[in-house]
Amino acid sequence: MKFYLSRYLTLLSIFIIGFSFFVYFDYNRSIQVWCVIAMSFAYFLWGMVHHYLEKNLYLKVVIEYFLVALLGAILVISLIYRA
Repeated sequence: MKFYLSRYLTLLSIFIIGFSFFVYFDYNRSIQVWCVIAMSFAYFLWGMVHHYLEKNLYLKVVIEYFLVALLGAILVISLIYRA
């Protein structure tokens, strides 16, 4: 297994930027929801690009990344509206 620092730094940047926007817009729940959706979508795209470059992008991988992104978004959005 190869380790690609730039790819994982990109993923870390996605989460740091998304979380920063999420915290910055703490006064507006609808913008926070859009931040979560954007972050989930970016995570999904990152996974597709990563596995495409690794030459192991299969339908199973696409479904897995989609479901993880969807589950994460649903959980965070439900917490936003619960508070």
